[in-house]
Amino acid sequence: MTDPIAGSNPALGTMKQACAPDTPNPQFEYQQPPTLDLFHIQVMSRTAKAWIETPSKISSVRQRRDVIRNWVVGNDLLSDVPDTHSMPEEEKARVWKTVFETVELGISKLRSGKLDIYKSINAMVLYMKRREALEPPSPATRTNWSSCIDT
Repeated sequence: MTDPIAGSNPALGTMKQACAPDTPNPQFEYQQPPTLDLFHIQVMSRTAKAWIETPSKISSVRQRRDVIRNWVVGNDLLSDVPDTHSMPEEEKARVWKTVFETVELGISKLRSGKLDIYKSINAMVLYMKRREALEPPSPATRTNWSSCIDT
């Protein structure tokens, strides 16, 4: 007798034996294992840059950039991250290179316990509330951040 495999329950007397068919079974469709393209490799790398660049929609990329910008400034990891929409590509790349390096340092602090995740989130939300008070958005995009945090 061979060892039981997944789906077996010796207590109930249902024993399945492991087998690997040497010829294809027409009942099942056999497929080649998927190959990983550059997109999937980026998804697997756990960096802020990969997280931002993963979505296929431009609006999602912009939203993720905003989240990162708010997080680094809200946690005093950088004093400011300028709006890069109107910048030349070279300058834009320099700004975001600095932001990505800073985010990775911040994530290292989170992982090591030097920065508390909850305090970090609260700092970002408080920064967003302060910024909203200084520059109120249009009513269509206004978010009620007071419901997110107790002050």
